[in-house]
Amino acid sequence: MKVDPLLIKEFQKQLEESQHRLSQKVYITSTYRLEPVEIERIIRAFPLLKGREYVNEVDRSILGGLVIRFGSKIIDLSIKETLDTFLKQIYEIN
Repeated sequence: MKVDPLLIKEFQKQLEESQHRLSQKVYITSTYRLEPVEIERIIRAFPLLKGREYVNEVDRSILGGLVIRFGSKIIDLSIKETLDTFLKQIYEIN
């Protein structure tokens, strides 16, 4: 089966645009739904998030704080991560 090269090129273009849009999304996980003002404060605190689309996810298991994901990066400022890190340090000492 022969496929039109223009169709292949258009498909590749659409795929690249789709991947670019997905990588532009920022996922902010918190223990409650954030207000727009709170999200703006977060974006001001992390300039590399500016201009990206965001999604606020609610996950009570993080106990407090935030987890910010974008592209392949994760900024974990959750209480759960802090406690996990603390526990690992305690076990390393003993």
